[in-house]
Amino acid sequence: MLYLGTSDLPIYRFDKIQQTGNLAYLVMEWDERKDIKPPEAAQTLWETVLDVWHDKTANNESKNYYALYNEVDYLEKRYTMLSTLIYGLSDANKEDYGREINAWGFIFNIKGKIQPQIKGLERQLRAAKTKIGIKQNELKTLSEGDKKGMSLLKQKIKLERVLEVKINLKETPVDEWLELFNEAEELTAEKKRSHGK
Repeated sequence: MLYLGTSDLPIYRFDKIQQTGNLAYLVMEWDERKDIKPPEAAQTLWETVLDVWHDKTANNESKNYYALYNEVDYLEKRYTMLSTLIYGLSDANKEDYGREINAWGFIFNIKGKIQPQIKGLERQLRAAKTKIGIKQNELKTLSEGDKKGMSLLKQKIKLERVLEVKINLKETPVDEWLELFNEAEELTAEKKRSHGK
């Protein structure tokens, strides 16, 4: 018989499926000793469990990641556009290109001569390129942090320490595990507020 979903599937078994891809962990009677073929319904159940997991764990880290990803994408497009405008700048298109350069946040005096301003524009381009590199490194660090993750055991120990409770990984359902995490985050935020940090 299969577990019903995140309400009764132990976090230990959820973690094992994520590590191994073995859907036999969804079978309640399975003791991990013999090989069994999970029923066909196991795949559908696992997809449902994952959907619930992703819905409930859409947290600030994933929001930060996508915000940063979008920022890098914008900065790269901005850099490409400004490079094209700056290196295509001429007396004939100075007003149109100049307005566009200013609209993208670069400083360009439309009334002034082009040549004396080129070095300043190139300096702004270099600064923009540096900013892109910094943001790309932040994005890389954030995405690598997600891959490394923290082992289930380490998460358990941290939760037990923060919440001052004992957690049995083989009995704690996924839903309860997620609520424990929420509770720990609330307690941590409350402590920070009370200490004025």
